[in-house]
Amino acid sequence: MLDKINVDEYDKIHEEVNLLDNRIFKDAFRETKIMTEFLRVVLGDPKLVVEEIHTEHELTNPGNRGAILDAFCRLGDGRAINVETQHADDDEERRVRYYGSLLTTRLTPTRAKFRDIPDVVVLFIMDYDKYHDGEVVHEIKRYEPKTGKYHDNGFREIYLTACVDDGSEIAELLQTLKTSTKLNPKFPAISEYKMNYNSRVAQKGNKKMLGPKLENLLRMSNTEAVKKARPRIIEEVRPKIIEEARTGIIEEARSGIIEEARSGIIEEARPGILAEGAEKNNAMIQELVRKLEEVGRSNEISRAILDLTYRRQLLTEFFPEREI
Repeated sequence: MLDKINVDEYDKIHEEVNLLDNRIFKDAFRETKIMTEFLRVVLGDPKLVVEEIHTEHELTNPGNRGAILDAFCRLGDGRAINVETQHADDDEERRVRYYGSLLTTRLTPTRAKFRDIPDVVVLFIMDYDKYHDGEVVHEIKRYEPKTGKYHDNGFREIYLTACVDDGSEIAELLQTLKTSTKLNPKFPAISEYKMNYNSRVAQKGNKKMLGPKLENLLRMSNTEAVKKARPRIIEEVRPKIIEEARTGIIEEARSGIIEEARSGIIEEARPGILAEGAEKNNAMIQELVRKLEEVGRSNEISRAILDLTYRRQLLTEFFPEREI
């Protein structure tokens, strides 16, 4: 429960929790309630529903450059949303154009009518000021110069400047995401995540991160909130650190190795393994799409393309004689 005491005590006992940090962002935004809370504000749709989320979602493009999306989700109305974070200027608008085209291609079934191509939105969060106009939100739209008429082709590109505060609700949301000591009852899912982040890290065995905060909290005996929290911390948090440290440290080291090696492995494998298997994989996907259309299960096509586990289930169902 997020209340006044929570907010006051948070400033005293927590350290850096910036949800725009790449590692924390991917952990936080895989949670449906956080993605939903974020998108409802940014897209101005309080009834928006998030149905599926993928972080570090890879889009392959055999023989050409692919992409790894920071976060990708599908909404209840069929829209596809890509949320990206960027901390240095790197030709954002061309990147957004490319990511949007790859995502559109991946989500469009074979033989689909152009009118059925899914709507795609790319939200690009920049922790630097690209436009220098004091505005947080910049949406690039397609206008006809002669008439000034707006033409909607189902693709939206929206840039959010996180280092600017123009007093808007979206600016308030971004400040809550990136500012370590800022909690906001207007954004309960994001604020609760920030409050719980340190204890979650501790449970994975990262004693270095929790230790100073734990000692600091135990010394703060002048507040009723801390007095009430003391027994719970001693009984719950410290035993969990001792009990789970071994597994947590091993997993943390493993995650670090994988993260460090990921880019190099992909680049080395792309001209060989990925290219070699891509043709077979694409042919299999196309055959599966045709089969789903034949049996009247077209509504499952997007999930079959994006969800590897589900795709394997369908391949086993329709082609049990094949080795998957």
